[in-house]
Amino acid sequence: TAENIHQIVAATTVTEEETLARDLFLFSFYTRGMSFVDIAFLEKGSIKDGQLIYKRKKTGKVIQILDIA
Repeated sequence: TAENIHQIVAATTVTEEETLARDLFLFSFYTRGMSFVDIAFLEKGSIKDGQLIYKRKKTGKVIQILDIA
């Protein structure tokens, strides 16, 4: 639910690992469920004109996420 996401955003983390896990989860959520392997292969060049553009490792399909600014 939206409430759950707000709780995760506001959660206090204790370790760097917890912070990284929270941030990766939120990034995946905000990018429409991007898989971890696709996140791992992102490069700075994946951001073009305010869009996140990447090729799915599993399917090879090009994905565009608009207005990431």
